Amino acid sequence: MDDTAEGEPGLDVVTTQLGSPRVFVITLRGDADLFTHPLVEETFTRAGESGLPLVVDLSALAYGDELLLGLLLKARFSGELALVGPICDSFRRRLSITGTESAFDTHASLRDALAGFAR
Repeated sequence: MDDTAEGEPGLDVVTTQLGSPRVFVITLRGDADLFTHPLVEETFTRAGESGLPLVVDLSALAYGDELLLGLLLKARFSGELALVGPICDSFRRRLSITGTESAFDTHASLRDALAGFAR
């Protein structure tokens, strides 16, 4: 397991590459907005370059803007993706308003999300 933690004011990003199942996990804690977008985008780019399925843990996300939604949609249509909730109300509303909520497999825990990739 390889963990990396990075941060910007208002947002912590932790990435983990698991060996069993082989997945890339991004955990977002705080606000994913215009100010933190470069860090989040760089993290999603590294995840995509890994070639591994992606799990994004949003359970500690306080706010997510349309830029985060765009990164999640790109990841969803580029490969395997699972989200971990509960998802904060403001971001859940964004998913609902844009009609994209059903595009994502959302799980109640990281364990549940990882079970979907254990084959």
